[in-house]
Amino acid sequence: MDPTDLPALFAHRARPKWGLAILAWEGRDKRRYQFQDGKARTFKEGFYRFLEEVDRPVDVTASVVAELERMLEVSRGREKQIEQAQATGRTLITLEDQVKIFSLCYEQGFQDPAYEDDFRGVEGKSLKRHLDPAVEKAGEIFAEERLAELVEKDDVSAFLKETSELLGSTSLTSGKSHAGLFDAMPEANGKAFVKALQGLLYAETKVEQRFDALVAALSYGNTTPTWQLASAFGALALPMEHIYVRPSVFRDQARWMAPQLDDGSNVSGPVYARYRNMGMRIMKRLREAGLKPRDMLDVYGFMWTTLRPKGRELLEQAKAAAAS
Repeated sequence: MDPTDLPALFAHRARPKWGLAILAWEGRDKRRYQFQDGKARTFKEGFYRFLEEVDRPVDVTASVVAELERMLEVSRGREKQIEQAQATGRTLITLEDQVKIFSLCYEQGFQDPAYEDDFRGVEGKSLKRHLDPAVEKAGEIFAEERLAELVEKDDVSAFLKETSELLGSTSLTSGKSHAGLFDAMPEANGKAFVKALQGLLYAETKVEQRFDALVAALSYGNTTPTWQLASAFGALALPMEHIYVRPSVFRDQARWMAPQLDDGSNVSGPVYARYRNMGMRIMKRLREAGLKPRDMLDVYGFMWTTLRPKGRELLEQAKAAAAS
């Protein structure tokens, strides 16, 4: 690789925690830099001296530049979203706003008893919205050893029924989206589903390839899986590694976190991989904000809670109260 093809890397002398940066644009008396902490910052001419060019090995430079260019794309997308929101009078919810909304809804965060009852489960109460019992059950029926045995069997009908019953015990999918699909599934697709599920959960190939294989196994005739169905298996079996996708929620979330992201009209591995990465970034940011999400199901619970109209109303009420 020719190092002259790569843009220069910079570091702020007084703010090493910002990480390295690339020049985003330069005006007559201003420069804007994209930093590794995810923020783009503008400096007036008198402050250029704080940005020093740094040398790194070519492979390191190439990797950092690629990372920063992706961040820059997100920053530009956010600026466009802000401009559009201002032009239409629409309120754009940032992740910081979402954290405030979540704290207004649940004072004790993810450990709040009200949150537990709304999403995870409480003793002596069993509702479809309570996900912890389903996670425990999924850990049993989708265990690695069990799936390894099932891929060698010809008849997997009992497993498909068990899987359908598991999904039916939650509010993640509608009865029509999974019951009919498994009831009418051809034998070849059933076996392919078991193999694809094993791959999604336990193989080490790229997640987009594994997810696409699962979608293919769940597709037959005119039947194709929804995002909710295709993402539910991983989210329940390995909630630390996989995310549950409800497309309307993710489209709203992406307006701030990933404005260039595909709208997710088609259920596909590449889009799932980006949704999953976005979920992991949100989990990291939530922990930095002092919240304690247990897994990606909590990340989904956070998104669902804070992006609803009720959440926006609570935020506006809090802002109005603070201003009065």
